[in-house]
Amino acid sequence: MDGSTFDRIARLLGAGASRRHGIAAALGALAGAGAIASAGAQPPMPEGGPWPAGPCGPTGKENRCAKDKQCCTGYCRTGKKGKTGRCRCAPKNYPCNGKTVCCKQAACLNGICTPTVQTGKACVSGTSVCRDAAAVCQAYDSDAPGGTYCLLPTGGACAASSDCWSQDCTGGVCADIVCDVCSDPLRCTYQTIDDAIAGTGNEGRIRIAPGTWTGPATSLLTKSLRFEACGSAPGVVITPGTNPVLETAAGLWLTVKNLTFDAATVYADSLRASGSSVSSLATLTVRGCTVNGQTGSLGVFGNTYSHVTVEDSTFNETQLKSAGASANDDPSTFTVSRSDVTLTGTGKAYCLRIEKKTAVTVTDSVLTRGGASNGPVINVNIDGGPSLTGSLTLAGSTTVTGGEATFAGGGVYCSISGGNHWSLTMTGTSSITGNAASSSEGSGLAIQAQSGATYTVTGASGRISGNTPDPQCTLATPTTFDPVANCVYV
Repeated sequence: MDGSTFDRIARLLGAGASRRHGIAAALGALAGAGAIASAGAQPPMPEGGPWPAGPCGPTGKENRCAKDKQCCTGYCRTGKKGKTGRCRCAPKNYPCNGKTVCCKQAACLNGICTPTVQTGKACVSGTSVCRDAAAVCQAYDSDAPGGTYCLLPTGGACAASSDCWSQDCTGGVCADIVCDVCSDPLRCTYQTIDDAIAGTGNEGRIRIAPGTWTGPATSLLTKSLRFEACGSAPGVVITPGTNPVLETAAGLWLTVKNLTFDAATVYADSLRASGSSVSSLATLTVRGCTVNGQTGSLGVFGNTYSHVTVEDSTFNETQLKSAGASANDDPSTFTVSRSDVTLTGTGKAYCLRIEKKTAVTVTDSVLTRGGASNGPVINVNIDGGPSLTGSLTLAGSTTVTGGEATFAGGGVYCSISGGNHWSLTMTGTSSITGNAASSSEGSGLAIQAQSGATYTVTGASGRISGNTPDPQCTLATPTTFDPVANCVYV
């Protein structure tokens, strides 16, 4: 507002006219001043456009264009052939530079208009563009929800706990991680895992400081719990107090994250003699863990009516095992993603053992046997029943390699008893390769089906190769192995 306008308004308010008339006149002057101030200004730009009068001029005529370089936004949206274009914000995935205005709060990243992500929201696939410069695309300090999000670090100003990596927004600031278990009684509530289990309520979270800790004296948990490294710090080692070191039961869940287990087993079992319902299944999640074993040891075991999920984990000299029910009711499930299982030397078990009624899926993982091994990488035994169904799916970039079986199936060996059914499905770039077995007994895949047993193999053609000697695949009914051309089972 210029000085003359201000003086005019002041005179109107100070004049002897009635208060109502003076204020009305003053407001009219203010409105006129606002109109003068806005006459040459750029109108507001609604998010996402199109903008009816701008952004390169206050009128439609001034906003006309034929080429991107004519627009202050760097983008000219042209109409039908022969029609004049209009300057608009650049849409998602449109080429951009430092002067380009991208729509919907997008940013110019690597020469492309890329959507930005609000704090606390999931990151855009393939990018890490956070709207708040203080936020970083990362995983929560928790097992759930999975994925990566734009999160604020400790000390960042926050509006909700979901904004913070620590998942704790206190007084508008992302709080620091506080360990539940450590050796200092002044800093932590508990000094042993047993004490933490006793003092933590159902569905509670136990965060353990770096160090070597003895597992619970009584391994069977009576409530659902989450155990994880404090602040995702490395160096949290759990040694067995009993074996298995942690076990969950019917209707409960157990989650372990970013922990190292030495010569220990993480175990899920419904502990029911008969009957089943989905609500009674034991649920186990292993995420970001390292499990170091010894001869014949179990790293993760899902037994009888259980759901097991293993993600982003490493298993050394130990095996994964899924043992479903022997009765014809709810199957157990066992899912492995982005994990490595490695065995070397003799006297070892299998990288993965599958028994009875269970559905197993392995995605983007490597299962390896090395050294003077004696046995397949994956061993499947569908017995009991009758009418049990089991399945194995190898997906993504999963590789099954290094098996050296003296009997059959250096990669995968499956035995199916009468009346039961088993299926193998291979997708993506998954492969069974680099395995060996005795002559003519199936170096890559061998199925031994007893009378009355059935089987289905899908997608194996071209994905079972490089095993020695030929044949790559065989089946036996019940004892004589016959080659299967090109690993196609019909």
